[in-house]
Amino acid sequence: MSDLASFSNSLSGGLSVISPLLDAVGFSLCLVYRRLSRKMILPMAGFAGLFASGVIFASAAHVFSGLMESIYLAILGAEVLAIGSKLLVVLGLAAVFADLRVRVALAMEPPHARH
Repeated sequence: MSDLASFSNSLSGGLSVISPLLDAVGFSLCLVYRRLSRKMILPMAGFAGLFASGVIFASAAHVFSGLMESIYLAILGAEVLAIGSKLLVVLGLAAVFADLRVRVALAMEPPHARH
């Protein structure tokens, strides 16, 4: 194996670890700050789904070695899960920010204006 191919293979392996790690960090941040909004559960579930899809994607070739159709189905399932999870993160963050905007606006009102 050439030096470039070896470097590329090592880099690819390292990058495949970073993505699930970032998903776990995103999940952890949502877990820590879940008191800010009840809607924080949505992006938290999205990050959990992204982590799961990364694990499925990374392990499909090892689990289903020799069964090409099963590998393709596992990868397709991981991709569908990843897209749904990304959508959940984006929509969840939009819901959290909308909720926080309302809560901040209410907190900024003078006490006599509230009923």
